[in-house]
Amino acid sequence: MIKKHLWIKISIPILVAIALIIAVFLVFLNLAVAKSQKILIENRIEKEISALNYRLHDIQQKALIIASYHSDGKFVRQAYTNFYKTNNLEESALIIKDRFTAKKELLKSHTSQEIRIHYHLPVRSFYRSWTERRGDDLSAFRHSIKQVISTNKPATGIEIGRSGLVIRGIVPITNKAKECVGSVECFFSIDKLTANLKRSEKEEYAIFVPKDKAEIASNEYSLNLKSDNIALDNFTVSSLSSTNFRTNLITTNFVKKGLAEQKTIWLGAYAFAVRPILDISKNQIGFYVYQYKVEQKTTNQIMVVMVFVGFILFISSLFVVMLLTKRIVSKPILNVVLALKNDAKNMDTLDIKSNREDEIGQLYDVTNDTLDRFKKIIHNIQETILSVSQISGHLSAASSALSQSTNEQASTTEEISTAMEQMLATVSSNVENADTTGSISAKSVTKTALTKDLISEALQAASKISAKTSIISEIAAKTDILSINAAIEAARAGQSGKGFSVVATEIRKLADKSQKASLEIDELSESGKKLSQLTSEQVEELILEITKSVEMVQQIVVSSKEQQNGIDSINHAIVQLAETVNSNSTTSEEMAASATDLWEQVEQLKKMMLLFESEN
Repeated sequence: MIKKHLWIKISIPILVAIALIIAVFLVFLNLAVAKSQKILIENRIEKEISALNYRLHDIQQKALIIASYHSDGKFVRQAYTNFYKTNNLEESALIIKDRFTAKKELLKSHTSQEIRIHYHLPVRSFYRSWTERRGDDLSAFRHSIKQVISTNKPATGIEIGRSGLVIRGIVPITNKAKECVGSVECFFSIDKLTANLKRSEKEEYAIFVPKDKAEIASNEYSLNLKSDNIALDNFTVSSLSSTNFRTNLITTNFVKKGLAEQKTIWLGAYAFAVRPILDISKNQIGFYVYQYKVEQKTTNQIMVVMVFVGFILFISSLFVVMLLTKRIVSKPILNVVLALKNDAKNMDTLDIKSNREDEIGQLYDVTNDTLDRFKKIIHNIQETILSVSQISGHLSAASSALSQSTNEQASTTEEISTAMEQMLATVSSNVENADTTGSISAKSVTKTALTKDLISEALQAASKISAKTSIISEIAAKTDILSINAAIEAARAGQSGKGFSVVATEIRKLADKSQKASLEIDELSESGKKLSQLTSEQVEELILEITKSVEMVQQIVVSSKEQQNGIDSINHAIVQLAETVNSNSTTSEEMAASATDLWEQVEQLKKMMLLFESEN
């Protein structure tokens, strides 16, 4: 099925290419989505970090405002004045406690949370709003109190104390002379802050402080977290948003990289951001880590959506490519095939129309050009067939006539050969007769010389000679006639009979000579008779004449032998001529058969060309 349709053959590699393109597109789209998701998560982390910093700053300002609010009041000045006068810490602290209880409840009702206020004497605790403990020395670790008292200026920031890592707002307390006599601070625990910062289960916070600083914090506010799985040299966990935080991933190199680059760090399905924690003096006292977990479920959903989209794109491409390929490529080619198949007999009027300028249009144009050339070729073939048909007819007729003529020529040649054989026999007889005549003439001379009595016998012999010479004349006449016939036949034979014509001419000359010689012998014989009859005294002359006659007979013998040889050559030439004529006859018959076969082939070719003739 696939091998029979061009549009399927073309569609398959296109679809494979589209599938590869879609696969590559999905891969890049997946990478782009992953990168986009990564960027979104990183942006979200940066926003969370910014929000955290903003909240920390806001809490610092809030702590500073609350501390400033608690630094100004009669009972505050009264308590500090009483302490410096009496040096009685308990009594002086009770002045603040009595007045602060009502104030604390009022602040709690406005802020919805417990406010922790801590009043300080220089490097000593004066009053804590949340506990009865006071008078303890703070000089070993509360550098912020020293800074505020020494500068007589408020300060805010993060610091480690016995309450853990807290956000503090510290305001100096001055006397009437504007001298700093102590300070008051408001602070909020970061431990509680980290728990409140979580907006979803994906987010986690952790705060890390140096191990030596962590020992300052009292057990009351420490989370007592086990840090066995933390791969840090000098830091430990101060607080966690929950136990879902992956503390095992936090290493020294990880922290160094996060603090140095200030960028999001990816570890598997987790994104981390590491930021330093600075104290009031802008010195690093720890760092916090923001953790964001990328749900695999979301990634799988994205992959499912991408695969579904890719499948829809492939199916759509499948239908579009197959439809376009069939419409643009296969259908026009099929139109050409159907046109050539259905209009093969209307070749003269066949014309395939197309307005396209692409390869299919070029195919249509080339097909039309080929059809035009094919029409011309068919037309030329038809004309050639007609010419060959006529020529084959003429050739067949000429071959038949030539065969008949050759047969007749062969028959005539056989007749001439027979006549020449008869002539040869006659000439042979003439030669024998001439020899006999020569012998007789010799004997006649002898007898004439011996006796005159034999004149009568010589007269009789002369009569015989006269008879024989008449025969020679008759033979010469017949030879002359035969030579004339041979010359006529040689003329008919044309170039092939040219040699035969020469031989016939020579035979005719010999025949003329023979006839003349026979006439002369006859005259001599007659003369001899007369002389013999007139006088016997002329025997001597007669002997001379007879002697001459003997010589002439010898010449006749020689001429007859030459004539015999010539006739034999003519007979041999006639035999060869007969063989040539027979060969020509065979050739002419084969030519006639070939002409007939050619005519039959032409007729068959005519029938084949009827397939391309127009119905008109």
